[in-house]
Amino acid sequence: MLTEEYTAESRKADVDDVIRLTGKLVESVVRLTELNMQVMRSALSETRNQVNKALSIREPQEWVALQDTMASSMAEKAQAYGDQLSGIVSTARTECVRFSLRRSARHARRVRSLISELARYSPAGWAGAVALLDPAIEAANSMATILKRAGEEAAEATVDTGLVSPSTAGSAKRAA
Repeated sequence: MLTEEYTAESRKADVDDVIRLTGKLVESVVRLTELNMQVMRSALSETRNQVNKALSIREPQEWVALQDTMASSMAEKAQAYGDQLSGIVSTARTECVRFSLRRSARHARRVRSLISELARYSPAGWAGAVALLDPAIEAANSMATILKRAGEEAAEATVDTGLVSPSTAGSAKRAA
């Protein structure tokens, strides 16, 4: 039967998983904060440089050239920021997926153990009812597999449409 030790061990594993996930999410927040600080420093430095250049401009053509370089520089930096942000978010998502997969596997083992205990200790006429639980569990596992594949296909679709960089989607797919 399920014992207090088994329940305590199971709860300890759950707490360990939550603590591990929390640590990974805090790491992602730290990386995001560092990225934002880096972007702010870079923006301040670039603004100072652009103001100095603007103060030295004498001809209208120079204004146009300065505006063009500023626009292209900002677009490049926005793209780089988006890629780095996407990587951070993808890492956090990957950890969440791993967490849910570990918990799902642990719960599946618990359910199988519970069913085997139920079969062992059930009254004589209940064998057929207990046997019906196995196909139901297999159906649930099949549904989980289908949903996992659908998630992977959705990640691939976001790459195909250009919503996410291929490296980001690849790390998310490996986690799933």
